[in-house]
Amino acid sequence: MLNASFADFETHQGVRNQAYIAFSHSLVFVNETDLSKARSYIYDPTSTAIYGYVLPIIKLFGLLGILTFYFMVYRVREMRNLTNFYLGSLAVADLMVLLTSGSLLQYEALVTRTFSNKNYLGPSAGLVFDIKTLFTQIAIFASLFCVVVVTYERYLAICHPLKHKHVQGMKRAFRSVVFAWSASLVVPVFDFAIFRTLTEARCVVFPNDEEFDNLSGLFQLTALDINYARAKVVFENISYLVVYLVTFVANATLNGLIIHKLWNPNSPGRSSKLSGLHQVTLMLVLNSTVCFATLLPLTVSSLTNTFKPEAEFGDKVIAIPPLFVVLNSAINTVLFNVGSRRYRNAFLEAFRCRSRERKPQSNDIAL
Repeated sequence: MLNASFADFETHQGVRNQAYIAFSHSLVFVNETDLSKARSYIYDPTSTAIYGYVLPIIKLFGLLGILTFYFMVYRVREMRNLTNFYLGSLAVADLMVLLTSGSLLQYEALVTRTFSNKNYLGPSAGLVFDIKTLFTQIAIFASLFCVVVVTYERYLAICHPLKHKHVQGMKRAFRSVVFAWSASLVVPVFDFAIFRTLTEARCVVFPNDEEFDNLSGLFQLTALDINYARAKVVFENISYLVVYLVTFVANATLNGLIIHKLWNPNSPGRSSKLSGLHQVTLMLVLNSTVCFATLLPLTVSSLTNTFKPEAEFGDKVIAIPPLFVVLNSAINTVLFNVGSRRYRNAFLEAFRCRSRERKPQSNDIAL
């Protein structure tokens, strides 16, 4: 999904030597005699480094950040507020991204060393791959919608404080989070139910050449209907583009209104808050810029793959977009909290680096 290409849906013009059928699963064996074509299946050093080493490090950093956030909320009672309820939902979405996005590619890069090799998924590889895609889609969409929900709460707290004080509450927060996750389910579930990939299993046998001696056969899933597969890819990419653009515009608009309110000359007490306005403005701009900029490579790649000539749909998976998707989820939770002095103090308190200071509990959105 999302940045889907035809690496897993390509057709093959080679000679089919034999077919193995057992337990209702057919496996077509194909001898690949073209050396250049055979080499295109192998991970190059750059892709191996990115997927095999850089990606796991980023995921580890993200997992530690999310677990630290939950640990802080658990240890510091004052941090169990509505703000962190929203951020906790965002952390769940980011955790799903970290666990699903690029995971299969990591295994391929380090173990099989060949693109789109699904032999480790067994006879139900097609179903497993579709389920993994489903959860990745849900997680990325939920992350985007949760970011907008958090920004909207900040907008209400700053631009309409009286209204926010009147309407805020756990019941409303719960409804907002449920709405965000429900919206994130619509496209992925429809894609999973309607555009199930109709595939056949294929085992590509590499040429009898010294450079392929350490490689086993390449187990791939290929589309039975190239037009159907292309429709699936176009639907996934267009859906992501629409969601990305809608959430980007909503987030940018809300942050713009927040910054305008903060810098309004007629704002009460503005002169006494002037020293902190630069920090708050910088934090808001940084939140939005980093969140959506890290997803921009995926957006550009989705746009490119949607309108690519059909002949080019067999290209290798591009390593950069999945890397930035994982990076976005790895830093989201930290980024939305690091600008808050309350968060920094709570972090130190949670790890006993600072003595506990009891303060009145508040549900206000922390800046």
